Amino acid sequence: MIKGTYKKRILTMILALIMLLTFTQAAFGVADINEAKDNLGTIQEELESVENELKQKQSLKDYYESLTKNMKNSIDSQQLQLATYNEYIVEVTNKINSLTDTIEQAEEEYEQKVSVLKKRIVETYISSDLTMFEVLMKSSSLKQYYDYIELNSLIAKHDQELIDEMKILMQDISDKRETMKMLKASYVTLSEQAQIVLSNMQNMQQTAIETVNITEKTIEVLKAKENALAAEEAEMLNVILRLQREIDYIGGQMTWPLPSCKILPTGGSLFGWRLHPIFFEWRMHNGVDLGGKQGNNIVSTNAGVISIASWGEGYGYYVVVDHGGGVSTLYAHCSKILVSAGQSVKKGQVIALIGSTGWSTAPHLHFEVIISGKRVDPLLYIDPSR
Repeated sequence: MIKGTYKKRILTMILALIMLLTFTQAAFGVADINEAKDNLGTIQEELESVENELKQKQSLKDYYESLTKNMKNSIDSQQLQLATYNEYIVEVTNKINSLTDTIEQAEEEYEQKVSVLKKRIVETYISSDLTMFEVLMKSSSLKQYYDYIELNSLIAKHDQELIDEMKILMQDISDKRETMKMLKASYVTLSEQAQIVLSNMQNMQQTAIETVNITEKTIEVLKAKENALAAEEAEMLNVILRLQREIDYIGGQMTWPLPSCKILPTGGSLFGWRLHPIFFEWRMHNGVDLGGKQGNNIVSTNAGVISIASWGEGYGYYVVVDHGGGVSTLYAHCSKILVSAGQSVKKGQVIALIGSTGWSTAPHLHFEVIISGKRVDPLLYIDPSR
């Protein structure tokens, strides 16, 4: 009896110890998952902050690159305008010089005509001792007398008309020269103003170029930080997936996650390396992008428990379903989540709606299959015929 009682006590103690160890492991498992989820949340918040700053810097860079391009066009136009003003200045200067030469020639001709007229006046004055009576007496006829008088009168009148014409011509040329000088002064002013504007434009362009260079360096630093955080986020997600329920796989084939759109993805929507549609860098695409319309239903591909229903900077609103046996599925870029962490779901149950949250260019479902913390090609497990 004593031995039997002793054995029962030993057996009870062993069972209690096993239960204690099981409880402790379970408690540690829950604590580890909660800690990992807290760490994931912290990483995602930091990643979101970096992404926001990166977007701001990228927008700043785009703005100043556009400004640099526009300034180049404006500078080219301004340089052309300045060259035109300078050509006008040269042209008007040549005209002023030509008019000056013309005035000088006219003045010389004027002086010559005045000199001739003066000489003729002197000669007329000297010969004025010849009286009109003597002219009449020397004339062979009365007609010759009147012709002589009229000829002298015409000569005097013609000389005076030539002098008057010369005066008018010189005044006209002088007026044109003054007009040209005023025009030249206006072009010089326009040229000086254009040069000031051009200098300001060149300074703005140089500032824009320097800003672009500085911003590019900042973007490089932010992208490096972003990549590091994205890698840390992926690793933390893997940790959470590895700490999931240690039960066997639920069993059965997975169903297609988009009942309304059973079309196989192509090109950059497939699993593998691709040129990122937003960052234009070659990055690993860990799932497949399935087309659909905003608000279409997303269903769980198999029965399981919701391990994550949250927000990620890259994924946007996303859901992770634990199907047991280390197998999980992930549904990202959702417009709305219809389940919560810890909730059990059935195969084909609606868990979210299609959207374009996170790093997305259009409404679609980013779908992943994760086995023991590693991403695999989802098309090996889902088929639009199912």
